[in-house]
Amino acid sequence: MTRRPPRRTRGRLAECRDCADVIVWVRLTTGSAIAVQPVPNPRGNVATRAAGGELYGYVVSATKPATPEHVLMMPHAAVCKSRPPRTPADLPKPEPDPPAPDLPLF
Repeated sequence: MTRRPPRRTRGRLAECRDCADVIVWVRLTTGSAIAVQPVPNPRGNVATRAAGGELYGYVVSATKPATPEHVLMMPHAAVCKSRPPRTPADLPKPEPDPPAPDLPLF
């Protein structure tokens, strides 16, 4: 049996289709939606607020820090058990510089 993707119920509990953990959908100020963990997390980078039974928010950045009226949430993609963790070792390594040609020193 194949699993169907969860209904995107913003601000309400849903299930991750990859790991089956409980998630919550947040509507971002950009118009897109992001899945977050259902419990607030001070280490999260999605600032959320509830309005009209929905969760709205934005991704925290240097130019747009979190405000006291927002609750920080952790994006589910950062902790999903079905996704391998993304570490600097996973990132592509830069090409090494080509060796210098053998030239006489004098």
